Amino acid sequence: MHLSRHIHFILSLVLAGNLLQGQAVRTLQLNEAVRLALTNNKSLALASFEIERAKSLLRWSGRLDNPELELSGGQDSLGLNEGEHSLEIAFTQKYPFTSRLRDEKNLRRTQVLLAEAELAERQRQLASEVAETVIQLVSSQRHNLHQREHAKLQISIADLLRTLAQRGEASKLDLAQAELQVRHIKQKGLIFEARLHRHRLHLNQVLGLEPKSRITVSYQLNIPREISEQRVPISDILPRRPDHVLALSNIDASKMSLELEKAKRWEDVTVRVFLEKERSTDEPIGLESNTFAGIGISIPLPLRQKNEGGIEQAEIESRAARQASETLRFNIQAEYESAYRQRLDAWRIAFDANNEILQLAKKSYDDFRMAYLDGQVSLLQVQRAQEQLIELKSDALEATVQYHQAEIHLRKVTGDFPIQEAANKPANKQ
Repeated sequence: MHLSRHIHFILSLVLAGNLLQGQAVRTLQLNEAVRLALTNNKSLALASFEIERAKSLLRWSGRLDNPELELSGGQDSLGLNEGEHSLEIAFTQKYPFTSRLRDEKNLRRTQVLLAEAELAERQRQLASEVAETVIQLVSSQRHNLHQREHAKLQISIADLLRTLAQRGEASKLDLAQAELQVRHIKQKGLIFEARLHRHRLHLNQVLGLEPKSRITVSYQLNIPREISEQRVPISDILPRRPDHVLALSNIDASKMSLELEKAKRWEDVTVRVFLEKERSTDEPIGLESNTFAGIGISIPLPLRQKNEGGIEQAEIESRAARQASETLRFNIQAEYESAYRQRLDAWRIAFDANNEILQLAKKSYDDFRMAYLDGQVSLLQVQRAQEQLIELKSDALEATVQYHQAEIHLRKVTGDFPIQEAANKPANKQ
């Protein structure tokens, strides 16, 4: 009877070809493998530096420009040459006339949330990739098992034909055909083995492990008797989707950017504090020394340049961010409906493929084999029954794999993976 229907099947996926003897083997469940990838993946660790960059920009934003120190002096040696001279020291500082510094700080703060949401979205994609790779490994492992079962069965037929041929009770042509079939099955087994090795190495890569690392992932490749048809409300899905959080953060960032551009309509006010010492001729007394101190203010007037271009671009970006969020919300809902239906249909197909039709094929093959031993049917009929059974087993396996892939896809769509919750908090509500 088919393994996926009646046996609690746990596949151990060994992630190494050349392993050191005595090396400890770590066994993980699927969610544990996902967490390991989120912690250990090299590309994900590199992407986390974007958050550090955003935090650095936030830390040093919202500060005044450096002040300026001015020194100037003069004398009348090229003029009347009466010994007059002056010396001036001034201190100049620019101050924003608007809330530009505060708006810049708010924008940088929103950009930190953007970087966190981008990282969380990469985590969601990585978690899905790990799960899909495990499914592919399971599929290759099960195909190998089927090929070994098939080869074992075909070898037993070949051995029987060899014995009968030696007695003169079977044709040597039938024996040659059976031996050729054995070689063909073994060749297909090598193809599945190579595919399994490829998937193992890829899983090591996404887990952030060395190619020779030794680890196992336990996974049950079976079909449940019943499946829940309960739907997940879109209001529960959106907070778990980092890409939606990212879209909301983009709305906030566009708003902050618009406020910043509006604040740039007025350029900075310049405040100047100066101290001047002067020696000049004062008739009829003559040369006298005097000291002046004062303050000056320079206010640029927005008569011609009001940053209209920057404001207009920011308004366009704001509208585009809102439209992108609405579009993403619509796509997520459509994606969920598709994934929900795909999972339900895949389960029904897999459940049917793994039950009555497979049992009938197995019984039919056993009947043909016994009839052949009694001389009631030909070897060709037995082989046809065998090929039908193998084809149905392969179809059942593919249907089972497609169901599990649909299950993983539904988890990806609903955000049902153990990613970092801190990076998944919405920056805005819509």
